[in-house]
Amino acid sequence: LMPTCAAELGPQRSGLRSERGEVSTLLIVFTTVMLFFFGVVHASLVFHARAVVSAAAQDGLRATQVEGGTGDDGRAAAEATLALAPGLADTSVEVSASDDENRVRVTARVDSPFGGWFTDESAEVSGPKERFYSESERQ
Repeated sequence: LMPTCAAELGPQRSGLRSERGEVSTLLIVFTTVMLFFFGVVHASLVFHARAVVSAAAQDGLRATQVEGGTGDDGRAAAEATLALAPGLADTSVEVSASDDENRVRVTARVDSPFGGWFTDESAEVSGPKERFYSESERQ
């Protein structure tokens, strides 16, 4: 049974007109969710990079602190730790090793996979050189 007059079609057509704003709302919600997702991914990369840079600095310091350890040993240990974490760019390791005090500074740049965003992370640690003290030196 088909409607015979235009008055019977009127309410159905006006119902379609009230749904025009649904696409705009969906677009705004989708964009907001995607931006939130990108932000979470970038933040997780930054926190991971911060942990890796800190671990590299600590590994470098431990390598310089042992008896017979040199600055080159510390640099090699820190660079080996940094090599385990992909996604870090422009990494640098500065080692200052002496007979009394050792210092290691590691810096790296975290690039976002979404382009345009980057963050610089750095860690610096220091500690004394380990050495054996004879009984006469302790008193």
